[in-house]
Amino acid sequence: MSLKYHGLLIKSKHSGEFHFGISNLINACSSTSWVFTENIPDSAKSVIQRFHNKAYWQCTIKTSDIVDKLLRSIDYLSYNIKIYENDDILNYVRQNIKEAKQFPRLLNAPNEISYHLDSFIYNLRILADCIAFAIPFFYKTKKSISSRSFSKHKKWFLNNSNFDKKYLKILNEHTKWFNLLAGDNFQGIRDLSVHRFGIYQIGYVKDSNNKKQLTISLFASGSRDPSLTVTLSTIMNDYFNYLDNTYEHFYNKMKSQLSPLLNKTSIEFSHRHNYSDFKDLETRYNPLFLPRIESI
Repeated sequence: MSLKYHGLLIKSKHSGEFHFGISNLINACSSTSWVFTENIPDSAKSVIQRFHNKAYWQCTIKTSDIVDKLLRSIDYLSYNIKIYENDDILNYVRQNIKEAKQFPRLLNAPNEISYHLDSFIYNLRILADCIAFAIPFFYKTKKSISSRSFSKHKKWFLNNSNFDKKYLKILNEHTKWFNLLAGDNFQGIRDLSVHRFGIYQIGYVKDSNNKKQLTISLFASGSRDPSLTVTLSTIMNDYFNYLDNTYEHFYNKMKSQLSPLLNKTSIEFSHRHNYSDFKDLETRYNPLFLPRIESI
């Protein structure tokens, strides 16, 4: 499935758009978003009241913060991976290491990759819990939908299969990413790192053109992931498809409940910010960590 609402849309070599619809939706539904809006219909007021909750306000701030942290981690990961994969830069650094203070930092690229990879993986997991907390507020119901964690959230919908069949279908079809990230019995990559003292082994292989390509392995007590780059590719593809489908489902639901306040199309509303005259945007964010929106 092609992405529409989450990821990087490249418009030219130096310009594009970043979309992250689920964060925008969680933020827009907060009662604080409508404080200065006049002439709100009574039907919309009752919906906004549902989101008048201090914990929900905290969730909106945290979700937005996590998205920014993810983007920053991706930026640093991409930068250091380019250094590591570029033989010419490494050779130049080795030859001139005594001449400039920044060269040791460049030689430290594998350590930087490891550092920012931890941040990236941890924040992916936190984002899932933020979404799980926010989603129950989207329903007009007195049912106590589990919101303590994404795993409990998913289990609740599986056990209440008639509550929202469309969202249950999304959970059934697009949560392979969560199993790979969290897993059972601490077998997900985040849990291997946190609970089983996981460490990364950074390396490379050369392709048919003799060009270096990054490889990452995760070794932990009693387990390992010998091809973390492949696992991450699978996670990001499925995670962003989950985000796209979930956002579209709940944006349509909330647009009807908050009419006429939410009056943009789902694509327009998913837009987070523009990149203009941004040097080498095509290569600035590695697509392994930030999937691409092909066209909208």
